[in-house]
Amino acid sequence: MSIPFSSQRDFNQKVLKSIDDLLSELLGRRNLETLYAHLKDHYDIGPDEIPYRLSVLYQVLETKFDVIGAKTIGDDVARKLYGRLNLTFVQTPNYALEDYIEQAKKTLSGRR
Repeated sequence: MSIPFSSQRDFNQKVLKSIDDLLSELLGRRNLETLYAHLKDHYDIGPDEIPYRLSVLYQVLETKFDVIGAKTIGDDVARKLYGRLNLTFVQTPNYALEDYIEQAKKTLSGRR
């Protein structure tokens, strides 16, 4: 079960928008732009690739932007994402953002 390509692109845009919104709240817009520039310059990661490279994002947030426990923001990003997807968010112990993303994909695939 997978999401069709055009829907996959839309899904990834919603993931990125959720990450973007939360990080903008945490860091401010200017620092978010600096973060994205750093990811592009040092890791060759453009914004559209961030949903696939979350571990690098977490590493950069912690080492370059002093965001302690950056991975813990996953629940907040997932909450925003689920809202955008009109899904009910249920916080699950030991789930990382990647787990919530996979669960959302499965739920959306089952709706088709």
